[in-house]
Amino acid sequence: MTTAEGTDEPSPAATLERAASLVNEALWTVALQRRRLRTSEPEDEDFIFRPWADWQFFVVALTRARQGAMIATRVDDVSDAVRAAIKRFDDAVPGLRVLRNVAEHIDEYAVDSDKRHHGHVSRRGLQVGQWDETQLIWYLDGPYVLNADSALAAAEDLFAAVRAARDTLSRP
Repeated sequence: MTTAEGTDEPSPAATLERAASLVNEALWTVALQRRRLRTSEPEDEDFIFRPWADWQFFVVALTRARQGAMIATRVDDVSDAVRAAIKRFDDAVPGLRVLRNVAEHIDEYAVDSDKRHHGHVSRRGLQVGQWDETQLIWYLDGPYVLNADSALAAAEDLFAAVRAARDTLSRP
């Protein structure tokens, strides 16, 4: 399919608009999960691992925010600024890639498959962790600590950078 411009690829402005939209959606999801981590839910009495599940969804939402921002790096005029924002995000949310990969490929990690992205992570740590309303500690091959408040702030900063990139390109 071709765009209105007659090319197979979207314009830089359309690419940045899409990136901003995806990061915005992910940010709302991160904030939703952050709120759920602070609350009691009706199923908590029967499903004591509901917070663990919400932490997993929190990881997915953070990953989606980062992936959306990566789309913006395809636009040369703003790619350096967005890459710098992604670096700040990565620094603020260390270990996110490992947490995401383990969660996404749990089938490979559960049997210590050679296909694991992180061969040092063993099946023995998959369901070993602790959490409270602010912090997850997942003991995969050592503790991976995820702080919900700093992660949400990092996602907000990432969205601001992508939005600024979009707005910069759209100015006359």
